[in-house]
Amino acid sequence: MLTNTLDILVFSKDCDFSDETNDILIASKIKYNIRFAETQRELADFLKYLLKPKLIIYDSLYGGTETYDMLAKKIEQNDTLSCIFIHERSDKKLTCGLDRVISLERPFGRDEYIEALSRICFKNSGGFSDIQESGDAHDRIRSEVNIAAFRLLSQIGVPEHMVGYRYLGTAIPLVVYNPQLLHPITKSLYSIVAEKYMTTPGSVERAIRHIIERTWEMENIKSLSPFFNNEMTPKQDRPTNTLFISILADLMREQYLNQ
Repeated sequence: MLTNTLDILVFSKDCDFSDETNDILIASKIKYNIRFAETQRELADFLKYLLKPKLIIYDSLYGGTETYDMLAKKIEQNDTLSCIFIHERSDKKLTCGLDRVISLERPFGRDEYIEALSRICFKNSGGFSDIQESGDAHDRIRSEVNIAAFRLLSQIGVPEHMVGYRYLGTAIPLVVYNPQLLHPITKSLYSIVAEKYMTTPGSVERAIRHIIERTWEMENIKSLSPFFNNEMTPKQDRPTNTLFISILADLMREQYLNQ
C-alpha cells in the first residue's frame, strides 16, 4: 500500500450517503481505500483487526453510547486519526481531538460535506486536486474556490476547531464573487453567513473577530506575514474582519478568476 493512500472507514446505515461519499472520492484524484460498517460489531472489527483508518466518517444517527465511546477512545489513542462527526443538534458532541474532528450538524449540504472531506484529505494526502461535479466549468471553479478557502485558512494557521473557521471559510468565497458584500459588511455578508448556519449576524461578526485575534495570538508570523505585511507584529498589525476577508478574497480571485 502506498504511504499516501488514505484509509477511510464510514459508519452509517444510509446507503445513499455511503454511495455519495464514494462518488465524491472517486471524482477526486486522491488515492484511498474505503470500508463501510453498519453495526457496532462491524465497526469494532474493522478498527481492531482489518483497518487502521486515517479518517472515520461517523453518523451518530446509527450509533449508541458504546459506539460513541469506542470512537472517542480511538481518537484519543491515535493522534493521526481524523473524524467527520455527523450529528443532530441535540446529540452528545465529541470533545476529544478537536483539531482533528469536523462536526457536521444536520441538515448540511453536499458542498459543506465536500469541504469537510477536502480539509481532511488535504492534510493526509495532498487534498482534492479536482472535484468533477456535474455542471459546467463555472460550477467546478466555484466548488474549487469553496474548498480552497478552507485550505488557505488552514495553511495560515487559523484554528480549525473554532466556529469562526467555518464562518470565514463560507464568507471568503462569497466575497471572491461579490466584493460589494463587504460594504456594509454587517448588513450583507454577515447576514448571509448567519442564515446558512442559523445564527445571528452579530454572532458571526464576533466569532470571526475572535478567531482572527486567536490566530494573531498564536504568533505564526512566518505563515501570516506574506499575506498581510512582511514587517507585521501580532498585536500591532492584526487586521479588522473586513481587511482580513478582503485580502484573502483578493488573493483567491486573482488565482481562480483572473487567469
